[in-house]
Amino acid sequence: MIPKKTYILVIDRLSISNKSNQSTSVFIRFLLPLGEIIKKYNLNIQIEIVKNIQDFQVYKEKKIAFVCCSRNWDNEILNILELSKKSNIPVIYDIDDCVWDKNPSWLKLRKEFNQEVFISQLKLSDILIFSTEKLLSLFNIWIKDKIKVIQEKKIVPIYLTSNNKILYKLNEDSKLKVVYTSRQGIKSDKKKNVENIILDIINHPKVRSFYTIGFCISSLKNNIKYKSISEMPVKKYLEFINSNQFDIGISILQEDKYSLGKAPIKYIEYSAMNTVGIYNSYHPYKDLIIDGKNGICFSELSNLYPKLKPYLDNPTKLNDLKNFIKIDYLKNMTLENQYQYWVPIFEKYKL
Repeated sequence: MIPKKTYILVIDRLSISNKSNQSTSVFIRFLLPLGEIIKKYNLNIQIEIVKNIQDFQVYKEKKIAFVCCSRNWDNEILNILELSKKSNIPVIYDIDDCVWDKNPSWLKLRKEFNQEVFISQLKLSDILIFSTEKLLSLFNIWIKDKIKVIQEKKIVPIYLTSNNKILYKLNEDSKLKVVYTSRQGIKSDKKKNVENIILDIINHPKVRSFYTIGFCISSLKNNIKYKSISEMPVKKYLEFINSNQFDIGISILQEDKYSLGKAPIKYIEYSAMNTVGIYNSYHPYKDLIIDGKNGICFSELSNLYPKLKPYLDNPTKLNDLKNFIKIDYLKNMTLENQYQYWVPIFEKYKL
């Protein structure tokens, strides 16, 4: 007798809330690691994306292992979680941002944040997942006078963009391709400074091209070295960065509570591409990046270009960093090393 197929339902919060592209959290934190476990252990499990109540009802009579949900405060998601509990289906709830914070950088989100719905969703969840230990600490401080949360398991699922084991070398002409990705663009108070830094990089004779992904710098759009790529669904984005051999990747995070929920995604992306990253010395890169070994660190925005310039002046210096970064990535950051966080959950629900 063929075993009955088991389903894992993943709620795509962005599709529910504003009908936009699939959320990065859904792809990174659920689809990739869960898919890897299913493939590795040859499990008779199928992952399905749920975008509304109607989608959920389709699977109501099927064997559902658990429901995965990224943090949100949408009433339709609350309704799905209520139906899950009525059907005795476990709920795994992922939190990767400090959404309850009153920091001004969260002003736009705070207008939408619904604490009552959010807490109701937490009460319906069996397991809470946090992107970082620092975010979990902030959450525990915020939640302690609201509800008692039993933390059965906290895990930090990360992901990779490639299993490529080739150690890339520089292009023969030693001209460099640089990339800077940001879904939010540049914060207004730092916009002019960042634009000037990017212009300095573009004007360096050893730089072939500079890409921004997710936003456009209008003052540079006529520069022949500058290329702006609009935001795209996460799967297409990963395919794009994997198909382009970038030499240098830039990551600039705000030094606020928002960044405390960030896993070192850019380091993983850049390392998978064998790209040397330059990062500000703030969470999550402060304790991860060893300056000059597995990346380049800058303490203040004004230090970014001076720290990068020696590598632009002598691109062959990047090769030593590329080799170490690739070894570090293959040893510590591939999906095979990270999906172990999900294994206890599979065992808990006897999959």
